[in-house]
Amino acid sequence: MTATTDLIGHWRLHSFVEFDEEGNPKESPLGGSPRGSLYYGADGYVSVHIMRTDSAPPPAASYIGYTGRWRLAGDQVVHEVRIATDPTWPGSEQVRDFSLDGDELVLGRTDTVDGEPLRARLVWHRG
Repeated sequence: MTATTDLIGHWRLHSFVEFDEEGNPKESPLGGSPRGSLYYGADGYVSVHIMRTDSAPPPAASYIGYTGRWRLAGDQVVHEVRIATDPTWPGSEQVRDFSLDGDELVLGRTDTVDGEPLRARLVWHRG
């Protein structure tokens, strides 16, 4: 079982892949090589920033950011969003499945986007 202290610190985005209903990989909404920063504080605060690095569409589609509080719930980490670039996220809980192997953290989410089921996998490296 992962302890809360195992997640504390700074993480760099290594990859962000989405999968369609059949499990086929597709490009993330931020392109094929986004950069990101994830910080879990010992004080219970989380900060997430992910940006597109290729030729970007309009600015709203080139950056995702939010902050709030975090907690573990079994094999999931829950982000209680307080401020976000997406105006529908403040007050929500963004729940992520996670696995931790040394300095590699994998976060996964399942959502419905435009009526289609969607799964995402984000791989983060410590540092």
